[in-house]
Amino acid sequence: MNELYVGCIFIFLFYLLISILTPLSADDFKWSVVNKASNYREMIEYTDGRYLCHLLAMTAMKINILRYILYAIISFGLVYLLALIQQQQQQQQHFNFYIVVSFILLLIMPRVIYRETYGGFDGFFRYVPSTLISVFILFIVVLTIYKLEMLSTKWIVLFLICTLLGQFFVENITLYNILILLIGNIVFMIRHRNFNYYLIIGFMLSLIGAMLMFINPIYISIYRGGDSYFRFSDKLGLKHKIGYTLLKQIPEYIFIDQFLIVSMIGFITIGFLIKNQLFAHTKLYWKILLILSIAILPFYKLFVYDFLQFNLLKGSLAVALLNTFICGWFFIALVISVRFIFKEQVIRNLGYYALGSIPLVTLPLLLVSPLGAGNFYTIYVLWCLYLLLLISQYKIQCQSIWIGLKGFSIALAFIFIVTMSVIYFNNIQRIDMINKQLDTHRYKHVVVLERLPFENILNKATPTSNMQHKSFKMYYDIPQNVKLKIVPYGSSLARLEGD
Repeated sequence: MNELYVGCIFIFLFYLLISILTPLSADDFKWSVVNKASNYREMIEYTDGRYLCHLLAMTAMKINILRYILYAIISFGLVYLLALIQQQQQQQQHFNFYIVVSFILLLIMPRVIYRETYGGFDGFFRYVPSTLISVFILFIVVLTIYKLEMLSTKWIVLFLICTLLGQFFVENITLYNILILLIGNIVFMIRHRNFNYYLIIGFMLSLIGAMLMFINPIYISIYRGGDSYFRFSDKLGLKHKIGYTLLKQIPEYIFIDQFLIVSMIGFITIGFLIKNQLFAHTKLYWKILLILSIAILPFYKLFVYDFLQFNLLKGSLAVALLNTFICGWFFIALVISVRFIFKEQVIRNLGYYALGSIPLVTLPLLLVSPLGAGNFYTIYVLWCLYLLLLISQYKIQCQSIWIGLKGFSIALAFIFIVTMSVIYFNNIQRIDMINKQLDTHRYKHVVVLERLPFENILNKATPTSNMQHKSFKMYYDIPQNVKLKIVPYGSSLARLEGD
């Protein structure tokens, strides 16, 4: 138990330190510079229906210590929840193991997803809390259907609170929560021939939350094409938007970009199938077909997609169709394999629900644009949940594996801390250089702003648009008539201007 406490404290302090070292992004500055009650109301109510997301972001930008603590608590909470779900079938000593594995999986997420979630506070408060709440709702729905006796009053109360509050972050997660609760109610009625009042109340609360979100006038404007950024459909029409998202963006964001965790799931699944007694009694051609179907995506990504550089063929319909076919084939094979791998009913159904949640989360994204990697953060967490369910089927007894995982997690954390420290001190240095330029040349109208190192893991750390420039200058008390000249990191011009 002492080792568990030490591990939890370490992970919490790690995220606390990362939150301190992460610089504000261009999207964060808009919340930092708001200074009137009327502006607060306008920003929260009339930007869009993500009320709780905006409230958290605005409060966190105004109170630094609160921003750090919220970042650490929410990040640690997701790690803890993923481990807690596995604990329903494991002994207490294995909880430490799942805490560490969950922590590692969230550290090795694709760079493009990290950038739009943990790499900026506005994106963080948009995607991470909503995912935490949605995974918790999914977990409680499955327990209610298949293991109701495990739910205590405090879990039910927390579940009902989450079904309402989880509706004010991201639109596709709002719709997902409604769908998973609706499916949960239907499955419960079919299975038990009765109603569960907690599921019904949760579903009604989720509907109320969705109504409060979508009555915001901005969504009518988006539907009519009056919003300059968000759009329902795209410039070429709804059919083109659905086709482009389905054939191009979904295979890339869900499978190609998340190749590492998808491959781990595939290889572990194949290992289980080979040793599974039920699978051994299946006809040979079905066994070969299922194993090849799971192995096809890793093989395709390494030896076809990367080798032929399909990522450069952005406009090729043939490549898009091939990607969609391979990824869809792989996903269907994974769903079929659940029946063979998981023995306990509640864990097997958690596997089905975790995989089934991936298309449910994705479905609303077919209709809206633009899409970014952050929209698929929830799907990455669902992949993590399913991988942990797979790992839970192994009998973890090897002490050397446990020691190796702890060492690997510490090494990853150290790399993150060093990287973010370099970013942090360079950010301080570039602001000092701007102030020095202004002090040296009081009437100067152009100052040099150097980009930060490792900006590919940060979300808009350097402003690009005119609006972002304006917010950046307001936050750092730079006169608005001063123009920012953006130069690459390490540029000799930046050093010259700073001297």
